[in-house]
Amino acid sequence: MAFKIALIGCGNLGSRHLQGLKKVREKIQITICEPVESARKTAVERYSQIENNENIVDFQVLDDYHRLEPDYDLAIVATNAANRYEIASWLVENLKIRYLILEKVVFQTLEEFEWFGEKLKNKNIKTWVNCARRMYPFYQDLRPQLEDEEWIDMYVSGGNWGMGSNTLHMVDLYYFLTRFKQYEFDNSGLEDKVSDSKRSGYKEFFGSLIFKTDRGKLSIRCGHEDEPFRIKLITNKGERDINEADGIVCYQSNLTNVAVEKIIEQGECDLTTYEESVFLHEAVLTSFLSHINKFSEEEVKRCPIT
Repeated sequence: MAFKIALIGCGNLGSRHLQGLKKVREKIQITICEPVESARKTAVERYSQIENNENIVDFQVLDDYHRLEPDYDLAIVATNAANRYEIASWLVENLKIRYLILEKVVFQTLEEFEWFGEKLKNKNIKTWVNCARRMYPFYQDLRPQLEDEEWIDMYVSGGNWGMGSNTLHMVDLYYFLTRFKQYEFDNSGLEDKVSDSKRSGYKEFFGSLIFKTDRGKLSIRCGHEDEPFRIKLITNKGERDINEADGIVCYQSNLTNVAVEKIIEQGECDLTTYEESVFLHEAVLTSFLSHINKFSEEEVKRCPIT
């Protein structure tokens, strides 16, 4: 019997998930939901670019997630953060789902994480968050090499790399490598204003943000000028420079299939669990909200990043 998958949200990243799904080496059914006609068209075009796969036993395209069938083995929610809570909650409350993958930033308030966590617990749905660097072979090989380090400092730097949207990826990577349990953030190095993001309705940040943990320090910096994105690790045993442009990055279209196959075969995958991600989102949302509220007359509780 084919493994049923629903993909909700087929914008730029969602369409890459779709390409990955077409590579799955198990019998699957795919249903995609995307309300924007141009995005649906692009997603289908990108899907057609991937070699035909006899394991895809059915492929459906919908414009409204309310039209989904009553049950799926796996749902992937790749919408933007602003409406993800509403959509993911509807799916969990109205459909029978065994597994769930959520894009980051998952939700924009800590309260939504708590509420949604209760829904998952009540429905017994195993859930992961797509912080995909954990799946890169480079970092999977690196992690055991660092197990005996007494402390690990990680320095992230670059220009215009989307600090608001991508800080969570860096925090998740540092957690993956160190398994820190406690942290304090220092956002005093962030620029004394909050900028508009290229994505309408969202905000962007520049400057530096530091997380001091029980395993070392994570320092994140983003400038306005064009500057290569770099990661440096400093430990009690030495230094390591990481240039992800040197063949380290794995495209989403080559990762989704790997995650799905492992879920089908083992009921697990290498992505961040929901429970881990709540802890990591708390660090990021709290640090950015603290900064935003320095310049707001009324308290802001929803962090406008995606």
